[in-house]
Amino acid sequence: MNMSSILYHRFRLECIVTDGEDVANFLLFGKTAENFFGASAHHYVYDKKFIDPSVIPPAMATKLNKSVIF
Repeated sequence: MNMSSILYHRFRLECIVTDGEDVANFLLFGKTAENFFGASAHHYVYDKKFIDPSVIPPAMATKLNKSVIF
């Protein structure tokens, strides 16, 4: 097997968080992102067929577009 032909799909998601007064940027990746979304990037790419990196799967968008308390 040629190692260059193996593809690894991992989350790398830039998030902008605001509280109405200040803004913070977060970078979610790897296991942290998998735990947040409850699924791996592999699941979204291979099982759900989301192959365009500019399209956010609806299940992910739902978690991102809501208010949370940290």
